[in-house]
Amino acid sequence: MPRVLSLKKIKGKKEHAHPHSRKANQIQRAALRDERIKGATARREKDRYTLINRVGFFKVAVITGDRKTLTEDEVHELIKTYINRRQGELEDEKAARRPGRPKSTKEDLLSMAIEQEQAEYKTGFKVPDMTDEVNVINLKAWKGDHGGLNHIKLVELPRRSDE
Repeated sequence: MPRVLSLKKIKGKKEHAHPHSRKANQIQRAALRDERIKGATARREKDRYTLINRVGFFKVAVITGDRKTLTEDEVHELIKTYINRRQGELEDEKAARRPGRPKSTKEDLLSMAIEQEQAEYKTGFKVPDMTDEVNVINLKAWKGDHGGLNHIKLVELPRRSDE
């Protein structure tokens, strides 16, 4: 009997299977696989959303400037600006908290996001290559969808040792 991979393909009534039967094991395997696939899809969508937002930030930064390319130092400054974009909101949350009270969930999430981006910057921050003129043109023409990211070359820039 071949292994059934999805719950949809299991024949018969699923609710009335004996707890230790082969059918119950089959249902359990299929349910666990479906959960695993949904979790992987959710993680992939979250990563995709994060990348789209990041590239969108750098697109706006390139469009507002009048130059065709940026130097590596300017790209590092943009990365620092991107990482610190939530700093004001974090400071507002800290100021709104009464003395002696624990951090709010929003404040925790903001601080964790900033720490995660700083850790990523230490190892290599994935950004569009803005030193290449053709890539900057593609970035300016990008419409904000995931499919258009294939035309934009991304590079990983680690933090420099002098910072």
